[in-house]
Amino acid sequence: MRKTMVMTVVLSALILFEGVAAAASISTRVRILEGKVAQQERTVKQVSQSSEAQQQRFDQGMNKVQQLERKVKTLDKKFTDQFEQKHKQASSGQDKRYAYP
Repeated sequence: MRKTMVMTVVLSALILFEGVAAAASISTRVRILEGKVAQQERTVKQVSQSSEAQQQRFDQGMNKVQQLERKVKTLDKKFTDQFEQKHKQASSGQDKRYAYP
């Protein structure tokens, strides 16, 4: 009787500890996966911030380019107008009569 009781207690303890060991194994795996997810989340956040910063720099650069384009257009128009005025003045002072060669 004593031997069967000891065997029963030992068998019960083994079954109980096997369940505890499985639960510990699962919780360890969960902690490892949580760590990996947290690391990936940090990486994604960092990439997102970097992308936003690059987008802002790109937008600023494009704004500068557009401003320079407007300046070039206004200068081009100004120089074209000045050239036309000089050309008109020079052509208006010429003799308009027909001349033989």
